[in-house]
Amino acid sequence: MAVHFKPIESTQDRNYPIYMVGVSEMSGRLGHEGLFRIQTEYLPVRTQKAFEVYTNNDVTGISYRFVTPSDKVLAEGRFLSTELQGMFVLPFVVPKERFYLEITATSSDNTKVNWRSLFPYDISGFVGELDFGAPEINGEESRKTTVKLSSINATGKYKVRLVYATGFSGDAGPWTTTLTPGSSTQFHGRIVAPKATDSNRYQLYSVRLVVTPEHEPNDDYYTYRSITLR
Repeated sequence: MAVHFKPIESTQDRNYPIYMVGVSEMSGRLGHEGLFRIQTEYLPVRTQKAFEVYTNNDVTGISYRFVTPSDKVLAEGRFLSTELQGMFVLPFVVPKERFYLEITATSSDNTKVNWRSLFPYDISGFVGELDFGAPEINGEESRKTTVKLSSINATGKYKVRLVYATGFSGDAGPWTTTLTPGSSTQFHGRIVAPKATDSNRYQLYSVRLVVTPEHEPNDDYYTYRSITLR
């Protein structure tokens, strides 16, 4: 099984010039955009995303490159500064090739620090979505779930399944569908919560949507949704 990038990478050291890099969704009208952490371990091609870089307060600017595993440069330029000191943002459109993010942070004394993502950012030709309504669920509640798989430019057969957190159960598949560019498929089922106790009430759990292309049987593409037991 392939190892995929994580939506957040951190050095765990706030004294280091670059201590956290994340990928976010962009939402809202132009000039009033909001950033929301992505819930996938892949980037759908041609969608709008944003990199966020958090630095110590001495960093004055950040340059970047998108570099493929074969060292081809897909894009380069500079991050935008924000009103939040130490935070830099880069809105971008997801390219069609996997890439590493390489950044160089420059401090006020002109010291430069380089950083490269641990894994390349995986690109998909589809978007996987999981909906089960409100992000909270009562103990032993049964609720409808909807899984949607939409093709941007994906073609071929795909297997779709759900993986529940310990104690949760429900319809999990696997389901199979064939995608063509612009098509979408929905699958419906139910999620059942465990009995709420003093030890698990108000805990945050994760439900994972797993999509596996028939032509890439060893590659799973993950989408996550969180749910709180109450």
